[in-house]
Amino acid sequence: MYLDAQTMFSDDQDISQIAGTYISTNVVDLSAAGLDAGEPIHVWIQMTETLASAGAATLSIGVYTDSDEAFGTEVLLVGSATLALATCVAGYQCAINCLPRNTDQYVRLKYTIGTATTTAGTISAGLIVDNQAGEHVN
Repeated sequence: MYLDAQTMFSDDQDISQIAGTYISTNVVDLSAAGLDAGEPIHVWIQMTETLASAGAATLSIGVYTDSDEAFGTEVLLVGSATLALATCVAGYQCAINCLPRNTDQYVRLKYTIGTATTTAGTISAGLIVDNQAGEHVN
């Protein structure tokens, strides 16, 4: 698996927040990164620190696109399942298999924390062309 700074949405982004929706640190410009939305591009996501909460916090992740970097008319491309707190442990990986063909030039993620405030947890996410050989992602 090859990660590039131009294709990273989050690099150990702190998601210890009150319940709500938070935008990834970075926006990926597919044209500047040399990627074509027509080729199979995967969204790789990994918990780099276990999500902690005094309650039963949940996490879901949405992939958004827009033709404008300001995301004034963003469109949700695909979203993850809602992940339970017990699932969001350091090292947990999930992937969104491919960006759809209707992906515009700019892409970002939104992390939605539900039910309760989180007190710890970091996440890394980016675009990859292929998974590492022998690696299993959920």
